[in-house]
Amino acid sequence: MILPKVERDILGVYRSKLACITSFVLSYMHKQKDSLKNLIVDGLIEDSFEKDLYKTLDVFCNSNNKKNGVGKFMPKNILAEPKADVTYPIVNQADRVAYQLKHYHEIKGHKKDKYLEHKLSPDWVLYKKMFDYVNVVNK
Repeated sequence: MILPKVERDILGVYRSKLACITSFVLSYMHKQKDSLKNLIVDGLIEDSFEKDLYKTLDVFCNSNNKKNGVGKFMPKNILAEPKADVTYPIVNQADRVAYQLKHYHEIKGHKKDKYLEHKLSPDWVLYKKMFDYVNVVNK
């Protein structure tokens, strides 16, 4: 996930984290046309962040796709664990790939992006409006 500094500054750290996690879920949902069983967050999250994450995912991922009051694209479980990259090999692999992509984009400064089709970047204007709508304060 690449979120330029200017966008992080506009959204703030709290909203930036929400935007990035939501973008990952949306990307999966659009490609797989299915919900996630587990959303694993590497690190602890506060209860208030988890509540705001659920509110944001509910609006972004579900819109009119609700069944019995629960959106069909909502992850079944959100697991937030310190050192999740040690516990779950897939999280470790995602960390390694993210580091390599960060190095590729920021350090090497490549102009032509051969990974462009896989690049995720949240639409910060959309997220700012959505966070205001669901009343997510910038903490």
